[in-house]
Amino acid sequence: MIRWALVVGALCQGSAIASELTLSFLDVGQGDAVLLECGSRYSLVDAGRGGKTADQLRALKVKRLDYVIGTHPHSDHIGGIDEVLERIPVGTFIDNGQSIDGNSFLAVEDVIRDRKIRRKHAKAGMRLRLCAGVSMTVLWPAGLDPLEGEVSQENAQSVVLLIRNKAVKVLLTGDMERVVDLAPVPRTTRLGSRPGGHYGHNDATKVHSRI
Repeated sequence: MIRWALVVGALCQGSAIASELTLSFLDVGQGDAVLLECGSRYSLVDAGRGGKTADQLRALKVKRLDYVIGTHPHSDHIGGIDEVLERIPVGTFIDNGQSIDGNSFLAVEDVIRDRKIRRKHAKAGMRLRLCAGVSMTVLWPAGLDPLEGEVSQENAQSVVLLIRNKAVKVLLTGDMERVVDLAPVPRTTRLGSRPGGHYGHNDATKVHSRI
């Protein structure tokens, strides 16, 4: 198993470490899977294809996921989510609200229904607490109205997440392929990392930065 991890300390008054945030970019081939570890709590953004993500989570001894986020319903992002939901207890599943007639999407729908997993649709402004001092805010989508000039409406409506503590912000952009003007975020921290959207392709996200 290969993963690349970004470790960020969250400082509280008196410079004591309140919690440590680790982002692990799991090796799932051409696809995305990002494990967020915050104290003793875990969340997952996307899961690549097949069972590789679920296997790696088991190897990392992840016993529960507070949140599983599917940024958009393409198989290289949600193709492994059904296996994750089957094999690991999950608190809430979050997606962008799009529906497509694809095997990966339908498999996820089946598991959510069968296991009665709580589900929410992401919308700009939604804020989730990952652990003490660390939050995750949805910056996009603002809605699901079709966007003009987009080859892939699914990519264009990818869930964009801002993960932040008092020191650092990390932006996860899914497969967005457009210039976007995201909701403003107070300028209180510096941007620590923004992994390239759509595997770093030239058509990947260009953000009008107000973060």
